Amino acid sequence: FDVPKGNGNLSLNEFGASTEGATKVTIDVYWKLSWEAGDEVDVFDGSAKMLFTASSAGESTVLTASDENFVRESDKTYYAVYPSSEANAINGSTVTLTVAGDRKAAPGVYPDAPAVGLTAGDEAMFTFRNVCGLVSFEVAAEQNISSIVIFGGNNEYLAGKVNVNAATASYELVAETGEKEITL
Repeated sequence: FDVPKGNGNLSLNEFGASTEGATKVTIDVYWKLSWEAGDEVDVFDGSAKMLFTASSAGESTVLTASDENFVRESDKTYYAVYPSSEANAINGSTVTLTVAGDRKAAPGVYPDAPAVGLTAGDEAMFTFRNVCGLVSFEVAAEQNISSIVIFGGNNEYLAGKVNVNAATASYELVAETGEKEITL
């Protein structure tokens, strides 16, 4: 499923969505990351926040507005945040979101990892960029391990509320109230 650049095949209540590099939701058998049908994304138009849903699985998808009255305007810039959350907010081109800390690790399960994107209304194509890194490991032998703790070598924060530039996915911690360890 390939969404062409531009809005030629999209309805006025839809955006195309693709990824840049290793970004997004599910890891397939070839270790490629992609969307899942039903993924929920918050889209901001500068003032309002709207819920959109991914229509299909794959490297690219179509995001459809939950509000049937939404009409994409060609002269607006739109900002997107995955995953959808009541706490997601925007100020100018900076979105505020939370990078989750403690996770339950399970083979083949990829947790929601924040990603952001922006597009012009006349282009209607979001390219999402990950806000955080990915860690993969395998416990090779039968061990009696109940958890694994990941921490930064310089005592830096690994999770918490962050302000993210929607164009570059660069971020800064909102306040020093995040987590310095993540337990899996």
